[in-house]
Amino acid sequence: MQRGRFIFTVVLTLAAAGAGAASPPAPMDVVNLDFSASDVASKLQLNGSAALTKVGGKQVLRLTDGSGGQVSSVFPQTPMPPTADYLATFDFQIGPDSPDGGFMYLVQTAGADHIGDGGNNGDNLGYTTHRQGPGKNPDDGFAGYSYGLAFSTLSALNFVDNPEIVELRVMGTNTRLNPTPFKQSGEGLLHASIRVKPDQLTLTVQGGKDYTTAKTVFTTPSWIGNGLFTPPKPTFFGFTASDTGGQITDIFNLRVQSPAPAQ
Repeated sequence: MQRGRFIFTVVLTLAAAGAGAASPPAPMDVVNLDFSASDVASKLQLNGSAALTKVGGKQVLRLTDGSGGQVSSVFPQTPMPPTADYLATFDFQIGPDSPDGGFMYLVQTAGADHIGDGGNNGDNLGYTTHRQGPGKNPDDGFAGYSYGLAFSTLSALNFVDNPEIVELRVMGTNTRLNPTPFKQSGEGLLHASIRVKPDQLTLTVQGGKDYTTAKTVFTTPSWIGNGLFTPPKPTFFGFTASDTGGQITDIFNLRVQSPAPAQ
């Protein structure tokens, strides 16, 4: 009888301990922008050639319009609390087939009004400048902390057999980390999911002609660590772009959830 009471008491104690355990925080929207919304312009800082325009009757964020020589950047006007555990998602479209340009998904601390240039070959993607490094002025790129994924179709810079790639760039420089082939132009609408942890960034893509099933197309190398993706202060989430000839870059939305939802 006493043994039964002991077991019953242990069960109650464990149940009480479980009930009192803290649940992990629920994902919250750090950024949630629908570029078709009528009020979205009031939330954005549009720099360079970036513009909200209608495509098929629907408003989109157009980073470059294909006319060549364009540079742009776009960020929410207000920085967000620093986070190193999040999921960023956005829908984008690159056209037409075989363009020459690129854009970046960028996280930075310099400010919403900052922008780089195109560079001689367009390789700066609106992120870096022709200088050795970023300066403090808004048109001098992104001084301080930053990292981003570059989606590039620049034939002069990328693989001979596949000029379209995705790669990591950091700290306002053109250091190109782990360039990886990634077909993006002429695909139609693509959905990007970027999972960020303190020491790792992973890109998964779905949609278009070649990605009907979600596919992981980029992962940071294992030697990247030391909390590279841990910002030291509030950050701006957004995009930069440049176009040397013929690239139309449209972004339809941007959502950042922190902590990242379970997958």
